[in-house]
Amino acid sequence: MASDPGQALRQELGVKSPEKIEYLKVLVFGESGAGKTTLCGTAMDSELTSPAFMIDVEGGATVLNDKPNVDVRAARAMAEIQEIADTLHKYPKYYKTVILDSLTELRDIDMQEVMLEQWKKKPETTDLYVPSPREWGKSGARVKEILRYLKDLPCHVIVTTLMTEEQDQSTGRKTIEPLLPGMLRKQVPGFFDIVGYLHVKNNQRFLQVIKTERVMAKDRTKVLPDAIENPTLPEIWDIVFKAGATIDRTVAPELLAQTQQENE
Repeated sequence: MASDPGQALRQELGVKSPEKIEYLKVLVFGESGAGKTTLCGTAMDSELTSPAFMIDVEGGATVLNDKPNVDVRAARAMAEIQEIADTLHKYPKYYKTVILDSLTELRDIDMQEVMLEQWKKKPETTDLYVPSPREWGKSGARVKEILRYLKDLPCHVIVTTLMTEEQDQSTGRKTIEPLLPGMLRKQVPGFFDIVGYLHVKNNQRFLQVIKTERVMAKDRTKVLPDAIENPTLPEIWDIVFKAGATIDRTVAPELLAQTQQENE
């Protein structure tokens, strides 16, 4: 009996079946004051998501003064973030939730560091306030590297950013997206299973996780409501966990189908 070419291809590609979600990997973006840090602080409200640890890059953790049991570490340099991440990987089983607040501020800080490093090397040709494509690329690579490192922690990982409204020059359509520069704005959301736009309407907070023509968002779990009113992290995890949600990590399904057709 001839071997199954599809199975051979699956083995070579290292195909995986859909995997049950073990942890939340969430990007939350919104305007300043929308309640992103407050949402992150809800991790301490339930044993489902606590204890929690927040890396406070933005200096906004003071809004959590009513939650003294949230562990917070201020960080204002990429080297500090790296040190924290190394320690969290060394002791991976204590915290159930790790929060980075915010990636927008971290990227700005990192660009300043990159520009200062370049200025020290070539002060005669470097303007501290005008990055070249090289500096943009270097900072972007550093941000993605630390983001992957944090996201790989065996716990819930929540990252926040500010928001921006971008206008398509050809269509004139405006889109609400995470406030990150250049390609990072499109690349960073790909790191996460859930991307939510947090906004306030009629004094109520809403986390939108469905993509529309106007809002960048996504829910790879496919079990969350399109918009969650007054969201909390324990509530989100409870929905995902009870639904037994999976993430489809199949490798190149269209390639598999094509190969099977060619061999029939």
